[in-house]
Formats: sequence, C-alpha cells, structure tokens
Amino acid sequence: MKNRSSDRKHRIILIAAAAIIFAIAAAAIFRNARHRAVQKEAVAEGVSYLKSVGSVSADKVRSDIRAVEEQKRQEQKEEIIKTLSADPDSVWSYFTSYAILGDSRAVGFSTFEFLPQDHVMADGGNTIRNIEEHTEELQALAPEYIFLAYGLNDVSIGYWNTPEEYASEYAEILGRMSSALPDSKFYICSVIPATEEAINEREDKWADIPEYSDAVKKMAEKNGYGFVDISDLVAAHTDLYDPDGIHMQKAFYPYWGAAMIAATYDDYGAKDSTGSSSDSETQESTESVSTESSGE
Repeated sequence: MKNRSSDRKHRIILIAAAAIIFAIAAAAIFRNARHRAVQKEAVAEGVSYLKSVGSVSADKVRSDIRAVEEQKRQEQKEEIIKTLSADPDSVWSYFTSYAILGDSRAVGFSTFEFLPQDHVMADGGNTIRNIEEHTEELQALAPEYIFLAYGLNDVSIGYWNTPEEYASEYAEILGRMSSALPDSKFYICSVIPATEEAINEREDKWADIPEYSDAVKKMAEKNGYGFVDISDLVAAHTDLYDPDGIHMQKAFYPYWGAAMIAATYDDYGAKDSTGSSSDSETQESTESVSTESSGE
C-alpha cells in the first residue's frame, strides 16, 4: 500500500517536473523566435538603409552632414547671443585662442585692458601691409582665430587707387598668411566709417570707407574668409564715437567683441552657388546683441 502511494507521488512529481521543463522550453523557443524576428526586422531595416544610402550621392551625404553641423553651430550661437545680450562684458571670457591685428582702433582692445597686449598686434597708422610683420608672432601663438581690423589709414594713405585694388592686395596677403598659418581661421572686420564731421574737417578719402569696406567683404566671401560686419553696431551706437569722429570709446568694444565671437559660429569657408559665403547670420547676430544690450 505504501509502495503504491509512493509510486503515485513519484509520478506526480515527474509530471510536474515535465510540465515545468516544457513551460521553460516553450518560453525559450518563444523568446528565440521573437529574437529572430526582431533580428530579421533590424537586418531588413539595415539593408533598406544601406540601399537608400547607396542611391544617394556623396555630395548629398556631405550636404546633410554639413546641415546638421550648421544647425548645431547656430544653436550654440543663439545661446551665446542671449548670454552676451544680458551681459556684454562677459564676452571677453570667450576669447581663448585668438589674435587681433589692426590699426589704432584695434589698439583699444588692449589699451582699455579688455585683452592682453600679446594677443593684440596693433599700432596706430598700420595698414594691411603691416600684417605679415606679425607672422612669426602668430606662428608662436598659434591662434585658432585671427581677427583683422584695418581700413582707416588704408583708405586715406593713398597706396591704392580703387577699393578693388585694395581688396585684391588684401587677398594676396591673406593667401600668404593662410599658408603660413594653415590651422588658423581669418576674420576680417568691416571698416568703421568716420563721422560726417570728421570727413568735413579733413580733405582726404574717409568718405570712401564704405566702398572699401564693401570691396573687402566681397573679397572675403569669394575667398572663404570670415567677415565681421559691425556697420549696424556702429550705426546703433554713434554716441560712442570719440570726439575726433574716427575712434571709438571704451563702451563700444564689448559690442565689437561680441560680433567677433558670433562670427566664429558661422560656417567658416562655406560658399554659395556663386562662389560666395553669406554672412547674413553674423549681421543678424550683431543686430541682436546691439539692440537687446542697448535696450533699443
């Protein structure tokens, strides 16, 4: 009697164990089948993607990548513009790997103690023909960005008969500088115009500054250099001219610096279908900083 009871219990245990083993096996089979289905679906999607990529030209792929990079740059620039609009003086913390070359106007970046003198290679009376004098200094400094702020003396000194001749020599100089400093990016600032009073007081070519500045802008776009258009900034802050009508007061320099930094977030070297790159975003950023910071 005991043996039959023991056998019955044993059979029950075996049946339960078999049921558990079957359930585990069924679950494993289901998981494997589901995994294979997921794998098959993923493979199908991958094959489809590869086929679609295969049908896209290399230019299209590069264009898509560039668009993504440009969107990221613009988002970063918008964030910086907001910061600088709220606190223009904070702009100097963004100057980390740079050099500024120019004339007496550019000297203000160091004389007003915004930036260290060894990063501001500028002197009163300088023209673009002084740029290459700083080649060795720049090579030692190895800046990522080089900002050029010339034009006041260039226009009045008489070396060039036309804005086009001036822009042509500027391009030649920058071509040599780019070869000497292949890892640096060059940004040309628009030329700050003289006031009408200053023009009337002196019989020189300062009235031609806008034409020279425009010629330089076209040259920069054609050759893929950055261009920092501060013309709207100057127009918005005419009260920040020095009494001489050609130099700017200390309060103007944070706005100028903000325009420089904003320009570095544009697609450097990008050109449109005519062989030119657009600086409209730079100008819009400059206007934003100018308007929001001044409360206009």
